[in-house]
Amino acid sequence: MFLVCCTRTGITLPETSFPDWPDDDDDQVAALDQDARLSYDRAQVWQERHAPDSIPTDITAPQLLSIQEKGVSAFEFEWDPESSCNVAARTEIQFVHGECSVHTNLPLPRNQEVYYWEAKMFDKPDTTTVAVGVTTQPYPSWRLPGWNRYSVGYFSSNGNKYFSSPFHGKPYGLTFRHGDVVGVGYRHCTGTLFFTRNGRKLDDAVTGLRWNLFPTIGATGPCQVHVNLGQAGFVFVEANVKKWGLAAAQGSLAPPPAYGLENDTVLLAAGSSSSAPRRMLRQADTVDDAVLITLDDDDDDDETTTEDQFSNRPPPYSSPLDSEPVKVSNVYDATQLKNALDDELAKYIESTGVYSRSHQHTHVKLCLGYASVLIAAGSFLYEQKHGFHYGKFGTLGCVIAFWFLQAASVMYTYCVENNEIFVGYLYKDDNHVGTLSVTTHMDRHSPNYLIKYLYSDVKGRKHTRVETTASVSGWFTDDGTLVESKFDDHIKASLDSVTKSLHKD
Repeated sequence: MFLVCCTRTGITLPETSFPDWPDDDDDQVAALDQDARLSYDRAQVWQERHAPDSIPTDITAPQLLSIQEKGVSAFEFEWDPESSCNVAARTEIQFVHGECSVHTNLPLPRNQEVYYWEAKMFDKPDTTTVAVGVTTQPYPSWRLPGWNRYSVGYFSSNGNKYFSSPFHGKPYGLTFRHGDVVGVGYRHCTGTLFFTRNGRKLDDAVTGLRWNLFPTIGATGPCQVHVNLGQAGFVFVEANVKKWGLAAAQGSLAPPPAYGLENDTVLLAAGSSSSAPRRMLRQADTVDDAVLITLDDDDDDDETTTEDQFSNRPPPYSSPLDSEPVKVSNVYDATQLKNALDDELAKYIESTGVYSRSHQHTHVKLCLGYASVLIAAGSFLYEQKHGFHYGKFGTLGCVIAFWFLQAASVMYTYCVENNEIFVGYLYKDDNHVGTLSVTTHMDRHSPNYLIKYLYSDVKGRKHTRVETTASVSGWFTDDGTLVESKFDDHIKASLDSVTKSLHKD
């Protein structure tokens, strides 16, 4: 009781709390090559000066509020600018050369039973070793998780697990390589850490951990690793069902209001020069990377401009306030979910006014269907007029033609249309300059919805491809109603990526 009341500094767990705490043998250290020995000695000196788990790392009230407002977006990987790696889009890690590791800005929370995250080996040469695990802070940035005190790592090179030492790896699971997905789960009540590989759970790796643990990725050479902290569906099914992500996919912070919903609202004043007449904003909408603007001169001249000149007639998008919500009867039916999302996606892109929609696929299938109906009607009338005895060969020909057209319709759907739910033409000064094709895909037993955008210029010399994948679980309520605002935000972000790619090209 005296220690609890009078001690100012935090009480850390003693090393004896782990009976099998690894001790590095002098012979093992001496067997290291020169570079490995230098890295090892440097880390030992660094941890003597910066003891592991020696700084306050509890989630503070402002950080907890940020998690509630932003959801899983509050978590991101931090990297040292002087290290040989970098992080893009919060969770896409690029290792360049040498040994390096990165960790999240916040530790794993303690509000739910299990916290889980996954790392996909997006681009991994066989010569590079990747370690996935957890560390405490501070931790040397040039050391992989599992090599130094208060850290655990699962290594790709040999499938071993390492706990606080580079010399005491124990056989744990299979090796992992390019394309594999490694998951990490943590039960804070028992301090148990476990791993998964490609959706299959492995045995518990360590128990009794009582520190604030930070998800950490390390590598010994060039590679690229994409981490899913809960912003998309997991490969490990149980984590999907029980929602074990680090936080909710969507936070409580409401998105900013959409443009174009308020009339007579001045959002922007623009002029080409100081002597140009003042123009007041009449309509605006953010589409892709450009802000599409319709301007009205003081002298009531009808004039329309667009940033980057994507289109000269862009009506703003706004959903009708009295429209019925999109709803599916079974939230576990991937076909229903995909059809509902496809309809909303095509409606949204068309409503932006940037692309003029093509109905070629619909027209072709309608022509094939009408031809089949006409053949069936002709066969019936011919047999009625001449009787079955004289009309049987004509009827047989009509039946063959009918099924041929049906087969052609099916082949067109699967081979030509091929999940293409939107084709739009981009015009500049009434001239066709490019075509946007949008295809979607969703597996029967996966919650992930894949959107592929392909933009081609009219001459076919430039092609821009953008793919986005996200879990549908955050877009539908429990009763199957589509939350259009969340899905529309996702579409806006993906269309923004398409536009940025066009600007880059």
